[in-house]
This record gives sequence, structure tokens and C-alpha cells, in this order.
Amino acid sequence: MDSTSTHFVSEDMSEIRKLVEVFNERGVFNTSFAKLVSLSTRLIADDSVNADDAKSVGAKILQSMVGETVSAYSFSQKNQVKTLASAVYVKTPSGGQVELDHPTLVSAPSSHGCRRHPSF
Repeated sequence: MDSTSTHFVSEDMSEIRKLVEVFNERGVFNTSFAKLVSLSTRLIADDSVNADDAKSVGAKILQSMVGETVSAYSFSQKNQVKTLASAVYVKTPSGGQVELDHPTLVSAPSSHGCRRHPSF
């Protein structure tokens, strides 16, 4: 490896260490909190979000296709991966629901009364 490549590798590793340090400080890797949390908005996913289980959702979809002809099979919304970005509602601390307005959420995430994980 030449000196330029070595420099870039060293710089990249330094940036990675900084990110891991920030993530550790904010509890991103805390396994005692079992909900999915958006790193950018700090919104907590409700139970409909299953993106963390995409592999098994896909396996179930494939299993349901066995023995079906292509023309007879149709996908249903209940059998798909749902991300926080596709969620229509999030839970509030009191247990209620807040409807998400995704364009507004992206432009001003802190102005909503949506439930956020406190350590982010």
C-alpha cells in the first residue's frame, strides 16, 4: 500500500472510531432497549415496524409462494417489510398515536410531539 492509501485508511478508521464513540455515548448499542429507534429523528418504531426481521418476513413470503402459479399469486400488505419511514403513526409516551407527516418530519424533526428516545 502506498502512503496515500495508508493515509486514507488511517483517516477512515479515525472517523469510524469517532462514530462508534458517539453511538456508545448515546446508547445506540444498548441492548436493554428492545425497540427500533431512528438515528436521524429519534422516533421509536411501533410494533408494526418489522424491518429488523426482513429475512424471516421474506422467507415467509417465499414459503407462501410454493405451489402457486405466478398469475395466481398476489402480494398482500400484511406480508411485507414495514420500515419506520413507511409508518403512518408513531406512539406517544401516553400510549396514543400521532399521525406522521413525513415531508414535515424530515424538514423539522424536533418540532413534533412524537415519541423520541431520550438518549439520542
